[in-house]
Amino acid sequence: MFDIKKSPYDPAKYCDRTKKLKIDYCTEIADISLDKLIFLDEMGAGLNLSPLYGRAPSDQRVYDEAPVAKGQRISMVGAMTSAGMKTALNFEGTMTGLVFLYFLKHFLCPLLAEGDYVVMDNASVHKVDEIKDLIQRLCHRKVWNFI
Repeated sequence: MFDIKKSPYDPAKYCDRTKKLKIDYCTEIADISLDKLIFLDEMGAGLNLSPLYGRAPSDQRVYDEAPVAKGQRISMVGAMTSAGMKTALNFEGTMTGLVFLYFLKHFLCPLLAEGDYVVMDNASVHKVDEIKDLIQRLCHRKVWNFI
């Protein structure tokens, strides 16, 4: 008997447009010193999570409590360089464009040095109109959104 296994992937990852964007990004970023690149990312965790699977001897079943109430959510956004974490913000709740903008204004922009480059993914919270303008206007830095 065969196990059914599935590894989902994004088909756009392999399209010609995406390949060209990746090549362009790698070409443009190749000449920049690693210590001038600042990578932004965010993550969050619900405190009401429970594992979907467990381990037990083959003749026994695994039982576990599952939370029924909505739990607290803890989120974090940080800026990392080749030397380590530059700055971070931990907070209760979900990441929004306004929270991300707050992080930029009060945490990241004051720490940027001449010639730094900000690199962030394509998350929806990064697409607030003010974000790219803020970094380029106040901080005078280039911003890349990579895929």
